Amino acid sequence: MRRVVAAAVLTLLVACSGELGTVGEPLRVLNSGLADGFVGEPYVATIMVAGGLRPFTFAVAEGVLPPGVALQGGSLRGTPTELGSFSFTVTVSDANLSKTFTDYTLIVAEIPPPQLGLNPPPTEVQAVTTLRGVVDDARGLTALRTVVRWDIERFVLVDESVRSALPGAIVFWESREGELQIDLAFGSAPVSGRAEAFRFDLTLVEEPSTMQVTFETEFLSGTKHHFRQQTEGIPPETNPSEEGSGSTSE
Repeated sequence: MRRVVAAAVLTLLVACSGELGTVGEPLRVLNSGLADGFVGEPYVATIMVAGGLRPFTFAVAEGVLPPGVALQGGSLRGTPTELGSFSFTVTVSDANLSKTFTDYTLIVAEIPPPQLGLNPPPTEVQAVTTLRGVVDDARGLTALRTVVRWDIERFVLVDESVRSALPGAIVFWESREGELQIDLAFGSAPVSGRAEAFRFDLTLVEEPSTMQVTFETEFLSGTKHHFRQQTEGIPPETNPSEEGSGSTSE
């Protein structure tokens, strides 16, 4: 009987000593950088940890977090209220009392304005071409107006080709020679992120040509207005017969 008990105790002790003596993966922080934040926009970033023994404890040891942002558990959360570059040190401890730290810099910037791209073909146009108005970096975009211009000697708008690409959007448009104005209202479904907003078609006047468009766009997001001027595409080659005339094609 004593031998049985002794064997059982020895087995338990070996098991325990094996668990306590096992060297696990060392505690470390995986991400050394943070995405930028924007004033007035909710921010979340997770401090990713590997190794060690849970639970982990996180703390800001040095430096200052951006006003409006706090370290909650293993995440930086909040809505930044001030512009700037904020440097700080986050320490991580585990249940084995192991400890590590990482220095971070969190940049808080102004919210970037939305963008509009028409992306004309990068090669010579042979037939009717559909230009797609794609909005990017939108944040609650409620309306936009854009005026697009092109070379009237090479392209013409296809009749009744202007259409919205978003369900529920209201589109108004007016065309003149070499120019198209489009007004879009997104009503009760503001646009955020990236989305195709509208389309229209241009067709060749005569022979194949590369395409370049210029456009001026006004964006409305809540009470904020942004204005942007752009040129996209490849300028049509100058006609040899026009050389020396002093005219250029843009």
